[in-house]
Amino acid sequence: YYAIVSIDIFQDLVDALGGVTVDVPYRMYHRDNAAGLLIDFQPGPQHLDGDAASKFVRYRNTLRGDIDRVDNVKRLAFAMLQRLKEMNVRAVTLVPSLIDTFLDNVETNVTPALVRQLAARIPNLRLAATATLPVHEVEGKTYVTYDPAEVNRFIAQTFGGQAREFAE
Repeated sequence: YYAIVSIDIFQDLVDALGGVTVDVPYRMYHRDNAAGLLIDFQPGPQHLDGDAASKFVRYRNTLRGDIDRVDNVKRLAFAMLQRLKEMNVRAVTLVPSLIDTFLDNVETNVTPALVRQLAARIPNLRLAATATLPVHEVEGKTYVTYDPAEVNRFIAQTFGGQAREFAE
């Protein structure tokens, strides 16, 4: 299956959950007057509403840019899962609205029936670890690239199994 996720999903889901607590890892400050955007967070645990969560995952004004941004998306995902667990029984009543929010913000080939089946299991989900595929910054550029053989080895090591051999 595939999923193309709109960044707006974070704002909508966090609002549906009544906000989440995230440990902001470092000072985040960015002002874009032309876009009317202000991102301003001090480090430490903070309760974020949907708008603040959206700004948190948009921030990329660090040395590692989008790599740190991906780490912040993972932090927010953990916080959202933690919030669902805190809500316990109440989370079950939220599942239909969470599914609608998901379907409104994600382009996917997963059927709505499968989404509903999986969503019912969310309160019991346990994320033991997360991983980010290995990438390399392109010197003098604002993007990263990857080595398919290195990614293949990483996936085999992370999930078990043997990496495929690649021809040069």
